[in-house]
Amino acid sequence: MKNFEEISKITQCEICKSKSIFKALEFKSSPLGDIYLPWNKKHLSKKLYPLDLYNCTECGFLSLIHKVNPKLSYTNYIYESKTTVGLLSHYDDYAKNIYKKLNLSSNDKILDIGSNDGSMLNSFKKIGLFAIGIEPASEIAKLANDQGLMTINDYLNDKIREKILKKYGTFDVITANYVFANILNINSFVKNTYKLLSKNGSFVIQTGYHPIQFKKNMFDYIYHEHFSYFSLNNLINLMSKHKLKLVDVDTNSKKGGSIRVIFSKNKKAKSNKLKINKVLHYEKKHKINDKSYFVNFEKRLLKLKNKSLSMLEKLKKEKKRIVGFGASHSVSTLSYHFELNKFFDYLIDDNKKKHGLYSPGSNLIVKPVKFDHKKPDYIYILAWQHQKTILEKYKYLKKQGIKFIVPLPSLKVI
Repeated sequence: MKNFEEISKITQCEICKSKSIFKALEFKSSPLGDIYLPWNKKHLSKKLYPLDLYNCTECGFLSLIHKVNPKLSYTNYIYESKTTVGLLSHYDDYAKNIYKKLNLSSNDKILDIGSNDGSMLNSFKKIGLFAIGIEPASEIAKLANDQGLMTINDYLNDKIREKILKKYGTFDVITANYVFANILNINSFVKNTYKLLSKNGSFVIQTGYHPIQFKKNMFDYIYHEHFSYFSLNNLINLMSKHKLKLVDVDTNSKKGGSIRVIFSKNKKAKSNKLKINKVLHYEKKHKINDKSYFVNFEKRLLKLKNKSLSMLEKLKKEKKRIVGFGASHSVSTLSYHFELNKFFDYLIDDNKKKHGLYSPGSNLIVKPVKFDHKKPDYIYILAWQHQKTILEKYKYLKKQGIKFIVPLPSLKVI
């Protein structure tokens, strides 16, 4: 591939350009988290990449210092939004909320960036809005188009922006759902978004919110495809550079903790100052940019890791069979940083598309939740964020004598 740079390293904050950055969190090097491959290609996922987070002392921007080229991540990308528990109904509610809050009509146009399998497009379509998407993963984009959900297979850049403007004009609402963290050049992305917005257009972002996630010891949302980790304060700093005004904010429990913000191109748009100040006060109170904040988090994770390792080593000495439940990005971060892979006979998952494939780096085969006479003694729930759903769905396995291990937010055996 001509001029292909596999990995790059930043030396300053991407938002404010300050060189005053420090290493906030250091994790074990790991492979790209969602590269699940068949037997004859499984060796292609062996390469490990650094996974270190740096924080800016000036604006509080938290990001990976080593950035793996997105083309590597999305070549074999197979994640579909619809596979995440509860996300489809969440998007339906989300679309209705935007429709009402922004007082939209059937004449308004929506652009969803990083539209994946078109789940959000479909939610807009249900309420009668015109919506198109942009999605870089070719197979996923094809899946959406095959369902009649108009999707442009590409990255948002200057060239694509001009093509879109020529064909569709500007948009009244642009959404970015769980994609904002995945943007390699975030300033260029926001610049292009601004130019695609109509005069009074709104930019709606929903992304992971680390102050909530870290509070519950959720570190496995950190992986190579997620370059950036946002607080409200640094989102404001970023958007103000591009003449976008914050008008609304909400936090929710999706994906372990998310933040939804609405920025307007209209400088006179009314802001919900009460809600905005409440979130900013929370961030200031908990000192989310201080070194001590990250030091304490790292100490908690080390204790949890040691507890897991101690338990698993004991079980292996007792000749117990253990399988891991989960096959996703976050599973790779958790299993590598906690050094868990050597304890599992294989992985299980509900996603049929991953059955028969091998996990990144560790090359554990993924199987359906169906056991023969060699059933496991323990199931370690790597996808612990969905533990409630998993434990309810497979409660019959407990009656068969199989025990479940949940590693986070605190270790427990059920």
